[in-house]
Amino acid sequence: MLREVCQSDTIYAIEAVADTGFVHDNLQLTAPGSWINRGGGGLGWSGGGSLGIKLAADAEAGRQDKGKFVAQTVGDGTYLPTVPGSVYWIPKRYKIPVLTMVLSNKDRVPNGLGSKATNKEINISFDPAPDYAGSALAAAAGDIEGLRVSQVNELEGVSKQAVSKVQAGKSAVVDCTVVADCQGRTKE
Repeated sequence: MLREVCQSDTIYAIEAVADTGFVHDNLQLTAPGSWINRGGGGLGWSGGGSLGIKLAADAEAGRQDKGKFVAQTVGDGTYLPTVPGSVYWIPKRYKIPVLTMVLSNKDRVPNGLGSKATNKEINISFDPAPDYAGSALAAAAGDIEGLRVSQVNELEGVSKQAVSKVQAGKSAVVDCTVVADCQGRTKE
């Protein structure tokens, strides 16, 4: 759905670790350079990375805010290491608008050695979940669009609203509360 509301030449910074396959299957990108993902470790790279991608796109276009649209898609477990206090102050200070979609599934990779333990038992629980959009809003002193969506039927409208704000020159963060169906099952 994000692909439908963003411009066709959008560059996506993807850091949805547990949901990368889901994001890939939904975006179905084919243009070289439209999908940027990390090549190794380093949780939290996509916050600053998306800002750098936007700066590079603007430089390539020869003018600030005239480069390609940049959308960061990040899981809740990788959003916090992006250091939102810095990542969302910088776009306000330097006028670098980007869209951030936080896939807030309160989950971890469901397979592996720790899969029999609960998130709480291994100290990786995100419950109660932080206010992801609110943290960005606070960092930007209110000069950012902070949205939350928890119903599938609201996703398109909220996404369009966020894209519109970014196109108008303000960053937007969408806290997208999702459920386990990001793990490969289709949402209806």
